[in-house]
Amino acid sequence: MGRMSPRPSVELRRREDVLLATWELIAEVGHARVRMVDIARRVGTSTATIHYYFKTKDDVLAETFRFAVADARRRSEAALVGIDDPWGRLTAVLEAHLPRQKVAKEWLIWLELWNEARIQPSLRTLNARAYGHWIDLVEGIVRDGQERGVFRPVPSHDFVLRLLTMMDGIAIQHAMGSRQVTVTHARELLLGFAREQLLESTN
Repeated sequence: MGRMSPRPSVELRRREDVLLATWELIAEVGHARVRMVDIARRVGTSTATIHYYFKTKDDVLAETFRFAVADARRRSEAALVGIDDPWGRLTAVLEAHLPRQKVAKEWLIWLELWNEARIQPSLRTLNARAYGHWIDLVEGIVRDGQERGVFRPVPSHDFVLRLLTMMDGIAIQHAMGSRQVTVTHARELLLGFAREQLLESTN
């Protein structure tokens, strides 16, 4: 009788361990410097085990980017649970992505993704889908607020592009260690802009 393969839940957990380790390494040293042996050492296993799940370094890195995108999406959805008020929903989803602790490291992952996406079509597609979902999510909140008479009838898509571009710029500066951009200041800038555009003169 042949050796039984690990249960699917065990396989999934081990694979996730590899992705988490790669996620941490990319944030720490950058995409280009991550080696398979470093991933194996971080997980506490052999490079052969890493190759069992991923054939090449490019495979594991690409899957790590997809893992980060999925994690960000789950965090967005979790932030909105139980909140019906449009302003509360907009505030919650923005705060969920402010560069605090683990999320601050995640912004380093986005920097690496954007850099690599310049030369890898598959990553450009991944980034386009992820950013498109992010825009759709925030714009959906804004449109709902407008339909309910809570937000001003500004062009929703243009507003969201401006808001998220501002967030990207702030988070990038924070990720680069700028002392000019604290998380508290970032929150004030983003919510201040949203308030000026969406809430002023609504009464």
